[in-house]
Amino acid sequence: MFNAYKSYNCLQLITEPTRITPSSSTLIDHIYTTLPLYKVTPGILINDLSDHLPIFVLINSAHVEKVDTKAQFKHDFSKFNAEEFMDEIKETLNGMIINSSNPAAALDDAIGAIKKVLNDHAPFKKVSRTQRRLAQTPWITSDLYKLIKTKKKLYRALIRCKFGNEQVHKRYKKIRNKVNHQLEISKRKYYQSQFLGCGNDSAKVWKLINTLTTSQVKTHSYPNKLLNPINSQHT
Repeated sequence: MFNAYKSYNCLQLITEPTRITPSSSTLIDHIYTTLPLYKVTPGILINDLSDHLPIFVLINSAHVEKVDTKAQFKHDFSKFNAEEFMDEIKETLNGMIINSSNPAAALDDAIGAIKKVLNDHAPFKKVSRTQRRLAQTPWITSDLYKLIKTKKKLYRALIRCKFGNEQVHKRYKKIRNKVNHQLEISKRKYYQSQFLGCGNDSAKVWKLINTLTTSQVKTHSYPNKLLNPINSQHT
């Protein structure tokens, strides 16, 4: 097989073991490329997702613009004052010149003005990677998150010693089992409380069921202290 790859000028990039057990270390996960070595950066992740270590390769190209596509921002309402916000909204809207001949354009202008005031009172703040992960798994408490970090730290220690430290191995298995058990319990309790909170509202129940069965598109959400004053202004 290697000769076949070589005949196409393919180079195998992974050079370290990707499956490590107490009795063996084997390299059975490969990445092949025809690119020159200076354009690629291969690597192995230390993670216990499976008994094989995840592998990856970075392609170094001056033509590829580095953009954080996962970057997320949300409004910071920590210093938000609803009364001051509504006062400025009223002042801004009252001072606008309404284009009565084009209702759609007038609405766009009003929405733009409201967004500008909102950004002044609740500026956007970048969400950290940890916050993004925890937002996707709200049943993971801070204590459970610390336990998961301990499990990962022990696993990295096991990989470094190639499972040669029996004491670390026993502790890792104990923590891993504890994490899995607490994750199951915490997730079950979270969704039980969510379903109880739905009451007899079937729409909320089905929306919650959808979060369990499909991946949902994330939308911006605003706290009640922002929405309530605006709703009362237009009702």
